[in-house]
Amino acid sequence: MSFTVSNKLYNERLAICKACPHFNKGFCGDAVIGKKVMHKNRLVNLCGCQMFIKGKLAFAKCPIGKWGWGNLPSEKMDRAKAFLAKYTDDKGMVKNGEINAQEAAQVWHELSGEYKTASCSGCIKEIIYQIQRYVKEKAND
Repeated sequence: MSFTVSNKLYNERLAICKACPHFNKGFCGDAVIGKKVMHKNRLVNLCGCQMFIKGKLAFAKCPIGKWGWGNLPSEKMDRAKAFLAKYTDDKGMVKNGEINAQEAAQVWHELSGEYKTASCSGCIKEIIYQIQRYVKEKAND
């Protein structure tokens, strides 16, 4: 499993960070974790992370939603929701039966930019649970 994004996505993320008024000498904010700022009429915490590192992490997101989880086109979210409806029940549990591993990996790639391969049922279920967390997190943004 890869924990990093492609160079293309990494460069896109860094360009967004560098254009952000909160970007300060490579950090989100001033290297103070949880520094609060106003963004879109709400108080949010900056992460204080070194963005040249965080921008490369597949599971990372901008704390104010400029990239990562907070910047997902609706058609990709719709695809993820349709995928989850196909393979999970009303309680969010993975349904028994055949799960298309390639489809799971493709949906995850569309959401995160990360490439994954899965050959065992445990790995496939983990990808599905990551997609669920992603969709839930996006719904709360």
